[in-house]
Amino acid sequence: MSNKIDVSCKDNKVYSPIGVQKLLRQAEKDNNGNLQAVLDNKHKYKELIELYHGNFLALALYKQYGEEFKFNMCPPETDPPDLFFIQENGKGAFPLEIMELYKYEGKFKNNLKLIEHIWNKKGLMNYDLCYLLLSSRLSIGNFNVTEFIKELKNYNWKFQRIYLSFYTAKIQQWTFFEVFPPALNSDKIFMDFNLNKDKKYLY
Repeated sequence: MSNKIDVSCKDNKVYSPIGVQKLLRQAEKDNNGNLQAVLDNKHKYKELIELYHGNFLALALYKQYGEEFKFNMCPPETDPPDLFFIQENGKGAFPLEIMELYKYEGKFKNNLKLIEHIWNKKGLMNYDLCYLLLSSRLSIGNFNVTEFIKELKNYNWKFQRIYLSFYTAKIQQWTFFEVFPPALNSDKIFMDFNLNKDKKYLY
């Protein structure tokens, strides 16, 4: 399967997870094998970092639902969402905005402060049918997802869906919680992608 297909956006390129990982390996090689140096260099690798987070969401969606998505990037000067996910069969697509979460100097001692921070950065965005991915560097062991979802309901989000992702280095796994819209039967809907066990889903 080709890593790129033609679309009318950003040099007419669409990337698959395999294509993104090739780009990551090259950037890692350019930084003496230090992937963290790539992820920390937001100025030089902004678009690659967005592809990095998007590719794991695409893999988790494929594992969970059996649907392949590729994604492309639009010129930043037009200030669009960061990525566009395009269904492999061409029947569906959605834009994706990405926000990384960190342990800032003051730290987020409660979910209210964290959600206020997210709202101040992304709350006024109103792209058509857009999803939001909150990619976290916070510790999942100290994070109450249920309480986070409860606080999230108090804001008038314009996004179709909001995902909260955590990376667990010990087991090399990304976990994605669907935190908005509120679920009817469960307060936590999640999917995951394990870098070792789920290699068969790579496309």
